[in-house]
Amino acid sequence: TLAQLLDEDAEGEGDVSIAVCGKQVQTGDLQLLGTQLKEMSFTSRITHIDLRRNLIRGGEDRMEGYMTDLFKMATSLEVLRLDENPLLCSIGVRDLAPSLESASNLKVLGLSHCCLSNDALVHLCRNQMPISLEVIDVTCNLMNDNVTKAAAKLYKMFRSK
Repeated sequence: TLAQLLDEDAEGEGDVSIAVCGKQVQTGDLQLLGTQLKEMSFTSRITHIDLRRNLIRGGEDRMEGYMTDLFKMATSLEVLRLDENPLLCSIGVRDLAPSLESASNLKVLGLSHCCLSNDALVHLCRNQMPISLEVIDVTCNLMNDNVTKAAAKLYKMFRSK
C-alpha cells in the first residue's frame, strides 16, 4: 500500500510530503489512509498533503472525523491541498471546517476549483481556524467577489487580534 511504501522511504528525521493527485481518491479513502498512517513512524513529520484532482465528495459520512484524526496525527502539517476536487462543493467545506481547529500548524489550505459557493465561506467563518493559517485559496470557484473580499477582511481582522 501507499503508506507502507512511504514508511520504507521515510526513515530518518526530515519532513515528509504525501501527494496523491489525480488518482480518483474518494472520501472513504481518507479513512483508509488515516488507518494506515496511524501505524507509520513518520506521520508526525508530514508537512504537506496534496490531494488535488481527486473525487473527494462533500456530504459523505465521517469526513469531519477522518480529517480531525489526520490533523491530530500529522502534527507538523503545514499545507493541505484539496484543489480541483469538483465534488467537494460547499457541503464538503461544511464537513471539513470543524476539523481545521485540530490542524494547529496548518499554513495553507487549497480549495481552488472545488465548485464552492458563498456558503463555503460562511462555513469557514463559523468555525475556529488555526492561528497559523496564512492562506485559504478559494480562487476559481462559484463565489461572489464581494463576499470573498468581505471574508478576507474579516479573516485579517481576526488574525490581527
